[in-house]
Amino acid sequence: MQVSVVGVTGARATVNPHVKDLLQEIRQVTDKAVAVGFGISTPEHVSQIARWGSDGVIIGSAMVKQLGEANSPREGLKRLEVYAKSLKNALP
Repeated sequence: MQVSVVGVTGARATVNPHVKDLLQEIRQVTDKAVAVGFGISTPEHVSQIARWGSDGVIIGSAMVKQLGEANSPREGLKRLEVYAKSLKNALP
C-alpha cells in the first residue's frame, strides 16, 4: 500500500504529517512492507518518511521531471543518476 496525498500526484513542498499516523495504523494490521508514494520528490521527504518507519518510497513524477528537463537523453540519464543518489544518501 502506498499513499501520501489525496488527489493529483506530483511533487509537493512537504509530506503530509498525517502520513506518519497512517504508517503507524498500517503497521498494526500487517507485517507486509509498506512504501510511501505520491508527492515524494526531495531527499528531505525520503529522510522524513524513513524516520516515520516506511520500508520504501515510490517516486515517479519527480524522476520523469529530471528526464524531461534534460537537453539530451545522455544528460537525462546523468541527471537521473545524480537525483537517485541524492535520494539514496538521505536514507538513515
